[in-house]
Amino acid sequence: MFPQARYIVITRNPYAIFQSGLKAFLQVARVWNLQHDPNPNKVEEVLQYYRRVFQAFIDQKSMIPDNRLFALRYEDLETDPVSQVRGLYEALDMPDFETVMPAFERYVCSLSGYRKNIYSELPEVVKRQVRQEWKCYFEEWNYPA
Repeated sequence: MFPQARYIVITRNPYAIFQSGLKAFLQVARVWNLQHDPNPNKVEEVLQYYRRVFQAFIDQKSMIPDNRLFALRYEDLETDPVSQVRGLYEALDMPDFETVMPAFERYVCSLSGYRKNIYSELPEVVKRQVRQEWKCYFEEWNYPA
């Protein structure tokens, strides 16, 4: 549909995705539910939702030419954003990184006070569920189970 489009996939540790997704699902449920939610435990919902999203991407990514798709790890972007974005520009043959780099560096500096959410360690039973349900994600993006 968009033959000249470039696609960027930012992968992230699946356990972190799960924790962040669960928090988001719980917050949204409080706002959107018009009545009492009989199932306040959203673990299964989160697992199923993201499994469908991950699998759909994996099944369809072959439709995107290799030179139009770039994947980078969130963990790498977090530790070295400028060189990761530079690599993205190069891999996708995008022009003018040197032109946008000063603005990008200023943006990165503006994030210096940002603090990520801190989550407690997932119980092993939940980790096992995540590994089982999201096996395709662990394998596709080479995250250790």
